[in-house]
Amino acid sequence: MPTIDQHLGMTVRVGPVESNQYARVDVTVRDINTDLPIEPQLDSAKIAVNAVWPFVLKAIDLEITKIQAMTNPKLEKDNGS
Repeated sequence: MPTIDQHLGMTVRVGPVESNQYARVDVTVRDINTDLPIEPQLDSAKIAVNAVWPFVLKAIDLEITKIQAMTNPKLEKDNGS
C-alpha cells in the first residue's frame, strides 16, 4: 500500500518589520493511500480540517493581538483594552 503526504504552510508577518514577529499555519494530510480513490480520502481530510480551523484561527488571532499590543501600545488603547 503506497501512501503519500501533502503539506501546505503559510507564514505571515504580524508585527512591524523591526520586531521580526511572524505567525505560521500548517496543514498536513498524511497516509493518502494511492491504491484507493483519492477524492474520498481528501473529502474526509477536508471535513477534519474544516472542524479544526475555527479553533486554530481563534488561537492565532489571540496571539497576534498580544504581539501587536506588545509592539505597538497605541493599538491596545485604540481597541479599548
